[in-house]
Amino acid sequence: MDGDEVGGVSRSPDSGRPPRVFLPYAHDTPEFADLVRRFYEFLRIDCGIDAVFDRVAAQSPQEWTAWMIRQVAEADFVLCVVSPQYRAAADAELPHDVRRGAQWEARHLRELFYDNAERARRRVLTVLLPGSRVDDVPIWLGPTTGTHYRVEEFNPQAAEKLLRYLHWTGRLSSPCARPPRELRPGPDPPPRTAAGVGSGSGHRHPLRRVRRAGNAFRAAAHRRPLGPADRTMLYRTVGGHRRVLEFVDALLRGTVT
Repeated sequence: MDGDEVGGVSRSPDSGRPPRVFLPYAHDTPEFADLVRRFYEFLRIDCGIDAVFDRVAAQSPQEWTAWMIRQVAEADFVLCVVSPQYRAAADAELPHDVRRGAQWEARHLRELFYDNAERARRRVLTVLLPGSRVDDVPIWLGPTTGTHYRVEEFNPQAAEKLLRYLHWTGRLSSPCARPPRELRPGPDPPPRTAAGVGSGSGHRHPLRRVRRAGNAFRAAAHRRPLGPADRTMLYRTVGGHRRVLEFVDALLRGTVT
């Protein structure tokens, strides 16, 4: 499955710092190691990713097991750059003294999956560089069921799905699920609380009844102002029809003649 899934990790999208990634891989050939170096430089220079690469760390003395533990712990994401030798090392198919670093890293990552597979799957990602195949993916990373991020060229367009996931950008949100418009509830029918409303001429011409009632209240207005009690009586008289209620309010404000 090519990578277009998203999920939460420990880093907040609003943290204000670039995502930190660690790049485990196997030194299959000098050419492949150089390809991983170019990927590392592409992430740092062109993509704003704080990538960590062992060849940089190797320029100073290291206790490599402690270094690897620290890089996995501090990384927001671990990008496993797969290859035939990486799969063999990660699936424990090599002798103990071959690809020791890759085997040790893979044991540590397998421990994360064993502890909490869902959480590990959101942090430990599979990357296929040019020339890599799905057959190079270790079994615990899901060669057929897991998400893979293919990077065929070192440009942001070719790595867009991976970069969007790492940077938390362009994420889709689920729209509100609503029934089709044809099945949505329509307006409520006119109430039938008043005599004559809902049948006959009273239903077809409800404003006539309001005008008659309004004329009576206008006559009363010469003796006193129209107030809330009059509004309530008018509402009861016309049965609560929406257009009628709007007319009543306009009548009481004196905007209807």
